[in-house]
Amino acid sequence: MAVYLSLTTSPTRIVYLEEMLKKVDLSLFEKILINVPYSFGRNSSSYVIPSALTQIPKVKIIRLKKDKGPATKIIPGVLYAKNSNDIIISVDDDIEHSAKLFPQLIKLCNE
Repeated sequence: MAVYLSLTTSPTRIVYLEEMLKKVDLSLFEKILINVPYSFGRNSSSYVIPSALTQIPKVKIIRLKKDKGPATKIIPGVLYAKNSNDIIISVDDDIEHSAKLFPQLIKLCNE
């Protein structure tokens, strides 16, 4: 069983993901899946992926041909998972998460 953190962002917020991930215990996850369409669905603006994100070993950038709205943060994670018992935790990129949240969610999934 693997645990994945799956999320998306907007072209204006992608620059803040590195700081957000510094507050997360990355050791809990097999991969952090950042699902990024080539253009933002709301206004067709392009994404510039910060090189700092690509340097984080656990981060996997998944590029999508089309922005699928809110489903963009979860569908690529489901497709990336290799086993039916893998856990995919989907989060918003603009919310600060308690350090206890992810261990609690993983524990609940394993019960």
